Amino acid sequence: MEWQKLYDYQRQLDAYIEEKNNVDRGNIIDQKTLAFYVELGELANETRCFKFWSGKPSSDHETIKEEYVDGLHFLLSLGIETDTYVQSVQTNPSGSMTEAFLTVYQLLEKWKHEKGETAYQKLFDAYISLAETLGITEQEMKEAYLGKHEENYNRQERGY
Repeated sequence: MEWQKLYDYQRQLDAYIEEKNNVDRGNIIDQKTLAFYVELGELANETRCFKFWSGKPSSDHETIKEEYVDGLHFLLSLGIETDTYVQSVQTNPSGSMTEAFLTVYQLLEKWKHEKGETAYQKLFDAYISLAETLGITEQEMKEAYLGKHEENYNRQERGY
């Protein structure tokens, strides 16, 4: 995957949103970190992987992809904010979705405190590994990201 292209797209979107909404950048990293936590929770909720008490099936693959790339937007944005970028990814898909989600949460918390290159790389690797666990291919991820990227511009125009 050409990660630099996605960072470039995200940088442009972030700048557009910040200018259009007159964003106070004072605590933007904390806000984007919380947004990533929330998006990760929304994704987990759609998979229902932790809902042992319920027989209701997970959402369809398209919905899960859309929720996944919502998180990817914020993960890329966090790299931009801290001037930390990945060039390549090493995946290690977990045995279970629940384990994969918990790993991402754990590494996000670690990154939140360290904000270092190694912590970001591990977090990014874990998030891409989560995609594999969810059955999302790199091509699907890229297509879904680009589609959501365009939708995010449209949402801004509609006053989302």
